Amino acid sequence: MHKPSAAALRKCLRQAFPLALVSLTALMLLAATSSPSKPEAPPPAADKAGAPASPAPAPEARPDPSDASTFTTSPELALEARALVQLLGGYHYNRDAVKPDNYGEVITGYMKDLDSQRLFFLQSDADDFTARNPASGLYYSLTALGRVQPAYEIYGVYQKRVRSRVQWIFDHLDQPVDMEATDTYAFDRKDSPWPATDAEADALWEKRLRFEILLEVLSKKNDPKKTALKKTSPEKTDAEAAPPDAAGDTGTAGEQQEPEAKKPKPSAAPKSPEEILADARTTVRKRYERVLRNVDDVTANDLAEMFLARVAQLYDPHSTYFSADTYEDFSINMRLQLFGIGALLSVDPSSDVCVIKEIIPGGPADLSKLLRPNDKIIAVAQDNEEPVEVIGMKLRRIVEKIRGPKGTKVHLTIQPGASTDETERRVITLTRDVVNLDSARAHAAVFEIPAADAAVQGSGSPASSPPADNSRLQTLNPEPARSAATRRIGVITLPAFYGRDASGDGEQNSASRDIEELITRLKAAKIEGLILDMRANGGGLLSEAIKITGLFIRTGPVVQVRSYYGEVKIDRDEDSEIAWDGPLAVLVSRFSASASEIVAGALKNYGRAVIVGDKSTHGKGTVQQIIEMKNVLPQLAKTRSGATKLTVQKFYLPNGDSTQLKGVASDIVVPSINDYLPIGESDLPHALPWDDITTSFYGGQPYTAANIEPLLKASEQRQHDLEEFIYLRKRIERFRERQEEKTVSLNLKAREQRKADDAAFADEMDAERKRLESGAYTFTEVMLAPPPPPRIKAEDENTDDDAAGDLPDENERYAKLDIPLRETLRVVDDMITRGTPPLQPDTTPPPRTMTASTAAEPARKTPPAKPLAD
Repeated sequence: MHKPSAAALRKCLRQAFPLALVSLTALMLLAATSSPSKPEAPPPAADKAGAPASPAPAPEARPDPSDASTFTTSPELALEARALVQLLGGYHYNRDAVKPDNYGEVITGYMKDLDSQRLFFLQSDADDFTARNPASGLYYSLTALGRVQPAYEIYGVYQKRVRSRVQWIFDHLDQPVDMEATDTYAFDRKDSPWPATDAEADALWEKRLRFEILLEVLSKKNDPKKTALKKTSPEKTDAEAAPPDAAGDTGTAGEQQEPEAKKPKPSAAPKSPEEILADARTTVRKRYERVLRNVDDVTANDLAEMFLARVAQLYDPHSTYFSADTYEDFSINMRLQLFGIGALLSVDPSSDVCVIKEIIPGGPADLSKLLRPNDKIIAVAQDNEEPVEVIGMKLRRIVEKIRGPKGTKVHLTIQPGASTDETERRVITLTRDVVNLDSARAHAAVFEIPAADAAVQGSGSPASSPPADNSRLQTLNPEPARSAATRRIGVITLPAFYGRDASGDGEQNSASRDIEELITRLKAAKIEGLILDMRANGGGLLSEAIKITGLFIRTGPVVQVRSYYGEVKIDRDEDSEIAWDGPLAVLVSRFSASASEIVAGALKNYGRAVIVGDKSTHGKGTVQQIIEMKNVLPQLAKTRSGATKLTVQKFYLPNGDSTQLKGVASDIVVPSINDYLPIGESDLPHALPWDDITTSFYGGQPYTAANIEPLLKASEQRQHDLEEFIYLRKRIERFRERQEEKTVSLNLKAREQRKADDAAFADEMDAERKRLESGAYTFTEVMLAPPPPPRIKAEDENTDDDAAGDLPDENERYAKLDIPLRETLRVVDDMITRGTPPLQPDTTPPPRTMTASTAAEPARKTPPAKPLAD
């Protein structure tokens, strides 16, 4: 990541809070009586074990985690907390809207993070926390002293509530369960109040316990299928559903390791109702035994990171605080590069042993042929050091021990997963290496679709073309065979706007270079139209978004960026070269956010692309800047410090419209389940409002109604007639019905009938999906690197082969039934047939900077940094 000027940031802090910055050295002395704790972040859902910027410090003694209220704020953390509040108040775009009185929301928000389903805390706890931490007092304590003690005190109460409740559960588990009752349980309690009294909490948990036992009874009964399209229920408590124990690290490209063939599972005799109930009770007991382990598996920095993130989110939902570990993971994701051994790890909750879940192709683990899925890691050693046993250790700490600089060795003591002898051990040595994460890079394919007359009226299985078997040829230089009755359309999938990071090693990937290279290869394959698929693109580097937009326009403004002071800076594409000037569609969803919205909106403004997909994109129109705390605090210059991500500017399209809140509207809407999910910017708390500014001067104009209307009518006709859209509407309607349900029956017979109905619906949809898959368009895949071998995974006994529905697995880049992509291919085919308006000439004036007339102060520049549009 680009590092902003430390001097500029310190100057900004002094200007914003001249009285608060008494002396950072003095602050160190004030906090010196605190007991330091080892910085450690909660493990992310998929943590990639890579090398830290500098070696992590040796573990330090810390208070007993069984009582978090004994934690204290370390001097380093106090420095970072204090700097965070000062940066928010003096640097954030929305700083005028947040007052000290708003800091009371930090307490309730932190409680929700711990207990989102309102199951453990009581209302009296909330009242007590609020009374002891008044908003203005919390603000000044953080600003002057950097104290995060409320985070520890609140978690200490949470620990006690969880332990007490789990003991209550153990005491009640063996009591008779009434499965003939006709009452219901409200399983979604995120907006409910906390129980007012212990008696009210007991009544709630009596239903909750029956709900969980009934859920396990249903899951353990012999059932032909798992239910598809059901509303997600909170089967795990908040204490158990802490960041999951799954982490990974990848290595370099290499050979393929063949997975072992699946062995047929022997069929078991059906269990009696009594045995099923006993098994259900056992499962629930083990769940809450894990809850007890998880609730104590925290560090002071885990809690501080969560608490300080809540402080940042007062200002807007995209500002946050990163611990040193989390910031490192964030940087890895942005540069698609890390050091590691090439394995996905998890901790088995039943044994607390670290298990290898997946071998990543080409990594050191794969190339060594010494590790296999299900192998257990017992101990880890560095060169010339004694092994450290990792059984029972938090996954984050295990990953830290496996990480290390490029070229260094790590020694793993392994218990082979296939061994029948639990005492067998062997030690393997792997050399860490740099890796570019090619699996997250842009990729492309050439699709062969029927000619226009068949595509307009066909269903994807026209009579003139035999059904495709969806076979794929992965090649670097595709020359697919072409039928006279087909048309070639290229599809480029861009997962993120990635680019070079100064902390990276060697050659690094760039989204804009990758897209340009893919276009070159697609043009060599003689495509007639192009689709840019950004449905899963949540953003990335703004500079890359500008460069990618420039591949489709001559020159001109791409995005306008407005600062807090009213200054508007116009970022332009200055390269007159165009990579693709033919028919173009951009495929989007509600998950397309930030930088992807800039590209889609700019191409729409210029009349270069038709937007297809969900009703609108996500609606994130703000610019974030990453500030490493050691760039602000000289005392931390030689340490692994945390970082903050602050919103400092807002985006506007060339025509002056903001992408904030509203997103970019699609020209052609495809029905989507996303319409019924709270996943847009407007669903987030403290989201900044929509507004607009003066248009820039750009040489283009959106497609007119005369251009769009024929494409829209043809699509609407297909959506009315084609079987795949009938199938899609059925799935969406079923999902909508489930989403609207707020309670579930606690009657076994009613639940069994419900489960049978859902299974029948799932069977019907699966059969229909498989039939529709036969109409898939054939395609030839285009990749920037040699196609990787399949990932090797441990077998998951709970995986249903049909559970993925219409989605591809990790080793298949294109789903067999991707209805939005199919329809976008037909839209581009219509564009080719009808002809698209020619590329308009560039009439834009030279670059300019203007200050909005509404600005109350003279324009002032913010400290230099690389804007992040994530």
